[in-house]
Amino acid sequence: SDAIDSKQAKRTARAWLGQQALALEQVDEPGEGARATLHLAGRDEPIPYTVRSTDPQLELVRPELGLLYRLPKGMVEPLLYPVRAQDRDSKASDPDQPG
Repeated sequence: SDAIDSKQAKRTARAWLGQQALALEQVDEPGEGARATLHLAGRDEPIPYTVRSTDPQLELVRPELGLLYRLPKGMVEPLLYPVRAQDRDSKASDPDQPG
């Protein structure tokens, strides 16, 4: 299942809040890519991102601001795939789990 529990949601929120871009650039077009939407407490509208690239770095574009954020590749799973990141971390910390 792709549903996340409250622990996974908190872990993902911390990953988003604690992240700093390696670089920030202005762009005219967001480019092609998947959409990611961040919903924040106290904010009526979610923040949309276009995922322009995940390799060699994570590139997220805020289309309405024309900003491109470059983040370390290691942040792809914690920010965009919280269930997979949590599963991987659980297996790594549990010696009885294969993987």
